[in-house]
Amino acid sequence: MDEEKFIPVTDVEEYLTDSYHIDIYEELTEGSDLKGLFRPLEFFNLLYGELHFFKVNAENYLNIKRHFSKLSLVGEQRFYF
Repeated sequence: MDEEKFIPVTDVEEYLTDSYHIDIYEELTEGSDLKGLFRPLEFFNLLYGELHFFKVNAENYLNIKRHFSKLSLVGEQRFYF
């Protein structure tokens, strides 16, 4: 059975429907250590894309480990993500 693929959102406004996402957005754009590390839309798409990958591959730990180690995050991006 094929799992559905994650489809990235094209407008950040689609994520800003609750206070949780709005708080993250504010941290990415106005707040402390996260400001400037990620573009908000890219962060949300990365986050939910990786969560989807984890759910689909939850039984294959090594596949998840390899996948996450290949993410193109640098320095503080990897730490905060």
